[in-house]
Amino acid sequence: MADFEGAFRGLVLSAPAVSALIGEALFLVAVPEGETTGDRWAIWQTVGGSDDRTLDGRSGLFETRVQIDAYGKGTPMQAVAVDRAIYDFLADYRGAFGGVAFNYVEPYGKRDYRPETVGDVKIYRVSRDVLVKWAVA
Repeated sequence: MADFEGAFRGLVLSAPAVSALIGEALFLVAVPEGETTGDRWAIWQTVGGSDDRTLDGRSGLFETRVQIDAYGKGTPMQAVAVDRAIYDFLADYRGAFGGVAFNYVEPYGKRDYRPETVGDVKIYRVSRDVLVKWAVA
């Protein structure tokens, strides 16, 4: 079975506009303890999905719903810039990466959240769902 998680993370970070903003700071589920993030980062997680079945069993096609949260310190535009770069890259993406054939990628459902204050720094978050239809390449 292909490593969807590794391929998806690698795909997002392969976008020059995304990596210019967050470097490697795209984390699965949470920022690891002791990790520093800089002014911008993103966290993603799988929030749903299924594999396609036919009368003969599994077809080898999968549908995964991912939530990506973009974060920024100081101003809401820090988080918005990360969200926009990820959206612009993933919208209607088709291609293979890391052993996974991304057949259809559709970002949708953007949500803005009130900032959280940590110490004297405001942290802003923009959340978006992404529907990914994929298969092993």
